[in-house]
Amino acid sequence: MRIIRSLGALLAAAGMLLSGAPATALQFPKASSTAFDGTTFLAENEADARLAGVQLFFAAGLDRQAAGQSGIAALTADSLERTPLDGVPLRDAIAALGGTLQYTVDARETRFYIEARPADLAVMIALFARALGSPQISEATVGAVRDELNARIAELGKDPIAVGVEMFRRSYYGAAAGSPALGTQTSLAALGAADVTKFFAANYRRSGFRASAVGRVTPEVTEAIRTLAAGLGAGTMAVVSQKVKAIPANSPRIVARRDVGAPIVVIGFAAPQPASRDFGA
Repeated sequence: MRIIRSLGALLAAAGMLLSGAPATALQFPKASSTAFDGTTFLAENEADARLAGVQLFFAAGLDRQAAGQSGIAALTADSLERTPLDGVPLRDAIAALGGTLQYTVDARETRFYIEARPADLAVMIALFARALGSPQISEATVGAVRDELNARIAELGKDPIAVGVEMFRRSYYGAAAGSPALGTQTSLAALGAADVTKFFAANYRRSGFRASAVGRVTPEVTEAIRTLAAGLGAGTMAVVSQKVKAIPANSPRIVARRDVGAPIVVIGFAAPQPASRDFGA
């Protein structure tokens, strides 16, 4: 280790001699925080960035799922992405403008991520807001989503990293938060459009929403987030008690055998919540 560090120091010194001046340290943009009507919007604005991305957080994670409804959070998020706007599904409408829309479901939240050219991002957020304001959740849509989720569940079962992550989730979280992110084929089969509509109405509310953005964040993006938040349903959401299993002094080891070319180890640890001041570290 000392040899490597010494070599690094020599290379750094040589670089200074060749350039005639010390290298400029990387600078990251300072984050700004905007609050409007109970919603927090965090942004890191980089004026010369060619892309911008926004994450939309909703308190609609696994811990909000009722008993026997494993997969309802993913079913709802995917159905929302398929909401037609002027006959075109939301995610396709965003793609047609050169952007991408993705979602992730975790223990506490459902997160949507939109990435695009800075000049187009506000328009895409407005499209997302339209879908939130009038989601089209039909049995046909839910059926199509169910088929896609079942296929993804089967594929993830062959992925040792995905299996490891799910194993750690189940060993740490209690109750619904420890359930599979996409549900199971059995649980999805019991869910329909009425269940998705009810879950959406209960959990996609202003009090459980926040957003963040990076890249070139224009004033139009901030205004689009403000408009989106204003269009969400009001009302206070019930607080969900986060149940976790104590991690013993000798951390548990869980082994699953898969037919893969090399062993893979997944290590998990209890990180602070995203709203915590320690989350960045």
